[in-house]
Amino acid sequence: MRLYRVEYYEWDCTFSDLVPRRTLSVGKDAEEAIANAKRLAARDARDFSAEEIKTVMGHKIMVR
Repeated sequence: MRLYRVEYYEWDCTFSDLVPRRTLSVGKDAEEAIANAKRLAARDARDFSAEEIKTVMGHKIMVR
């Protein structure tokens, strides 16, 4: 398992603009992390992307 920062967009309350959102998710790869994040995001969320997080404040991240 690896730790990912998943970024996506949701509509604002007036549906006039997209608001950027981000969350942390784990998965074997970026696709699995995005799939896990989609379960928590709003139904109309779009444009998902994932970036692996390898270090936090200089410390290596290990997820088992």
